Amino acid sequence: MIHETPATGNLEQRIRDAERNLFAAVGADVDEFFLTLPRTGLRVRVLSHGQGPPVVLLHGVTENAAIWAPLFTYLRDFRLLAVDLPGHGLSDPATFCLATFPVSTAGCVCDVNDVCRGDSADSRDAGRWTASPWP
Repeated sequence: MIHETPATGNLEQRIRDAERNLFAAVGADVDEFFLTLPRTGLRVRVLSHGQGPPVVLLHGVTENAAIWAPLFTYLRDFRLLAVDLPGHGLSDPATFCLATFPVSTAGCVCDVNDVCRGDSADSRDAGRWTASPWP
C-alpha cells in the first residue's frame, strides 16, 4: 500500500518555510535577492550571508542554494552568495541541456560576479564544471 501525504500550500511557500527552518537550525541570518542575468535574461535567486570579501557558491544539479546553509555560520568573514542556478530552487525555469550546461552556468557565474563583485567561486557536482579551471 502506498501512503501519500497531500501537499499543502504552494511550492514556493513550502520551499521558503523549509529554508526558514533550516536557517534557524544552523543559526544563520540570511538575506535574499534576485538578479536578472544580462546574458540570458533569466532571473536567479541569491541567498546572502555574512560580510567581507564575496564568495559565490554553486550547488549541484539536483540541489538549490540552501544546500550551503550549514557552512554559513562557519564562514562569517565572507559575504557568501549562494545562487539558485536557473531551473533550480526559486530561480526562473530553464531548459537543461548537458552539452550547454557548463557554458550557460559559467555565464550565470560571470553575471553574478559582475553584479556582486565576487572574487571566487566554490561548487558542488555540476557547479564544479564551471568553478574549476578550464583545461
